[in-house]
Amino acid sequence: DDINNYKNKKFFLSRSKSHLLDGNSSAGQIKRRQIINEVEFQNQLKKYDIDFIFLEDYTLEEKIKIFKLSDLIISPNSGGLLFALYSSESTNIIELNVETPHQISKQYYDICNSFNIPYTKFICDKVDQNDNMSVNINDFISLIKNENSSAKSANWECPPLGKLNLILKYSKEQQCLK
Repeated sequence: DDINNYKNKKFFLSRSKSHLLDGNSSAGQIKRRQIINEVEFQNQLKKYDIDFIFLEDYTLEEKIKIFKLSDLIISPNSGGLLFALYSSESTNIIELNVETPHQISKQYYDICNSFNIPYTKFICDKVDQNDNMSVNINDFISLIKNENSSAKSANWECPPLGKLNLILKYSKEQQCLK
């Protein structure tokens, strides 16, 4: 049974080959929302038993199990975070993004907030117009070790949505963006 491959595990979802996927070929295979210091980041996270994976290498069923059974998911802003819909309240989600992305998006916060899934948005240094980023590794390690740190994380000002109030999400989001 492959449940033990995911249960109580910690994963980093890499985007380092996302620019090679078929859907991105029309965009000239431009790298977007990738971690430029990912090798160094990976080496540090391995010390905390965090596995680096490419979500695109897994079946739909495996992706659901990863989000439902794992303890921690770390990912740059990515469509793969939609699988947070399958997460349990014991799965912690950490989204990596730049402070001012060219596309403002808080749907992963909304999903996690609506279903009581622990969520943190960790702010990284923006290195180009494609929202590629550099992670301050020391601050990130302090964050996952629950130490007091100077790590920058975003706090959304919108009121929490109830578990069953997803229908109201759009109107509340529009109010918050004004």
